[in-house]
Amino acid sequence: MMLRIRSAMLVTAALAAGLLSHGAAQAASTTAKANATILAPLSISNTQGLNFGSILPGTTAGTVSVSALSARNCSSLICSGNAFAAAFTVISDSSAETVVTVDNSVDIASDSGGSMTVTLLPSATTLSLTSGTTSTLTVGGSLAVGASQKTGSYTGTFSVSVDYN
Repeated sequence: MMLRIRSAMLVTAALAAGLLSHGAAQAASTTAKANATILAPLSISNTQGLNFGSILPGTTAGTVSVSALSARNCSSLICSGNAFAAAFTVISDSSAETVVTVDNSVDIASDSGGSMTVTLLPSATTLSLTSGTTSTLTVGGSLAVGASQKTGSYTGTFSVSVDYN
């Protein structure tokens, strides 16, 4: 009989130890996904330069403005010929928002030693691109022409970039 009681006590102790160890360690776990999106490289190309046309300076300083829509306005100057905003084509194989960065200004110079400053005016500071399509960006500007500005053909370059937002 003693053997039975001892066996029963051992079985009870073993069961209690098993129940206690399961009850004390109530661990939980789950999983999560890791994701990444690889975007296609952006492409930008210049299709037309910014042109203020022909300008006849006066004895006082003046300004020629060309809007991003290629509308020209001459103040205290005589202007003729074609004027148009610079144009750029942006291409992406990904749909995304982009940020447009354009130089604030550009100095243009002539072979005769004259120089003028153009303040640049982009048509947009962001572009919403759709996969497989092209977007157009234009850049107009305001040209400060000095009194009795030196004659000549003036040129300069400026930078335009687009980057994913």
